[in-house]
Amino acid sequence: MEELTLFIRMVIGIIFFSSFISKITNLTEHSNVIKSYKILPNKFVMSFAFVEISLEFFSSLLVLLGYLQEIASSILILLLILYSLAISLNLFNGRTRISCGCKGVMGDHKLSWILVLRNLLIICLCYWLTQLKTKYLSLEFFFKHGHVIFDMHVFVIFLGSLCLLIGYINLNRLSNIGKALNNINTSLE
Repeated sequence: MEELTLFIRMVIGIIFFSSFISKITNLTEHSNVIKSYKILPNKFVMSFAFVEISLEFFSSLLVLLGYLQEIASSILILLLILYSLAISLNLFNGRTRISCGCKGVMGDHKLSWILVLRNLLIICLCYWLTQLKTKYLSLEFFFKHGHVIFDMHVFVIFLGSLCLLIGYINLNRLSNIGKALNNINTSLE
């Protein structure tokens, strides 16, 4: 069970850390995505973007390090609930041609109910992390016991989580290429 928890911890940490990197390096673009949701008044958009990105950074880092995992995962759950509510509100209003603003390894998609379902799955994984800890690659374990556990099977789990996310990225890219080719084919007809 600890190995599975480590795998989930790595996946969640990488998802949100990569999202943070994408958003912070394209802050203006990200704030425009937030504006396009038409939920917040424009004067609060940059403040919200800063708080959101900061929470993603600190929470993903804590999850990756295995420190204060329950608190960090709970913050990520709250963010995911906010994202899902914002997406749902726009979907109910028929606004589907908006970028989700997810970024990172999760990519950038138009709003759909699939994104809400994906967020619910990620919420479940984050909830798992609020309930179970692992001694592997854990800063919290290090502070209590004075050493970090990192052996071959932990390395394989870590590598496996990276490979899974890289595979997901490539599937997204292939899907986007397929859509682009379909659009070109449709426009030629």
